[in-house]
Amino acid sequence: MCRPVGCVLAPDAEQAAIWLALCKATTLHGCESILVFTDSLASARQAVDPSVQSGQFLSLAVVRSLRPWLEASADQVVRVYQVPSKEEWQCHKEAHDFASDLKVLVGTHALTSLNYLHAQSTKKCLDHWTTLFGVLSFRGNQFLELTDRLDKPMKPKYTGGGAWLSCLQGSPGFTARCC
Repeated sequence: MCRPVGCVLAPDAEQAAIWLALCKATTLHGCESILVFTDSLASARQAVDPSVQSGQFLSLAVVRSLRPWLEASADQVVRVYQVPSKEEWQCHKEAHDFASDLKVLVGTHALTSLNYLHAQSTKKCLDHWTTLFGVLSFRGNQFLELTDRLDKPMKPKYTGGGAWLSCLQGSPGFTARCC
């Protein structure tokens, strides 16, 4: 079974694959055991977590289909196994490679996850900030130019203490003098 997901990040695509598999498996006559093999336990947890999150509508669909299926018999069970990608388990690797290489035109019912929109927004913001930082009147004349390990000027970033604060080694006094 193959279904295009749309504009999502890798964990969202994994969650969508789990959603599709679980919802389909619960409709199969005589199915008493569902085995889920994944390299992302976080996505598997999110697939059954109906709280507010990027893929909440997928989680709600999974819970809606799993609940009656599990209530139908005490013998019915879902087991989740973590299969690290680096182990390159044949079956998992083939499915992963197939999904990764698949080029599908996104249809009218494609998903767009909040995580994807957040990542795109962050990327646009950083691109704009980098562009503005290249303008001397925006940056200022007295700004200390720091370089990376390749001797290239550091670009602005917001993670890990930013590009500049991470170079200051956490010394409050040195940080105050640099600012």
